Amino acid sequence: MNGLSNYVERGRGTLFVENDDATAETTFLNLLTALDMKPSPLPPGHRLLIDPYLFAAPPPGFKTEGTPEVLVSDGVIFSPCNYGLLWQGEVRDGVPSREQIRSAVEWGGNIIAYARYRRHA
Repeated sequence: MNGLSNYVERGRGTLFVENDDATAETTFLNLLTALDMKPSPLPPGHRLLIDPYLFAAPPPGFKTEGTPEVLVSDGVIFSPCNYGLLWQGEVRDGVPSREQIRSAVEWGGNIIAYARYRRHA
């Protein structure tokens, strides 16, 4: 746990945590809380929403329904959206549209830009 905490805090690393399971979500949130990295809702205007691609809110991921609640703290991005599956061309309700894939890829670009910014800030 100390290594993970040092990576995020001292090493200026970024931890991207994803899940698609309520039990895993609780476990990860408890771990982040224990590490004093408890995330909170992504605020409007956060770097993840504006750089390099502009989003009003994070795009839907694998689940596709509703607006996802992505949580953040300094160096931690917590997502219940399972963007990883969408990046592989999967959504829960069938075949993703071109727009769903494009939005997810652009969102991934914002995640990488955020991590790079943290590393070099």
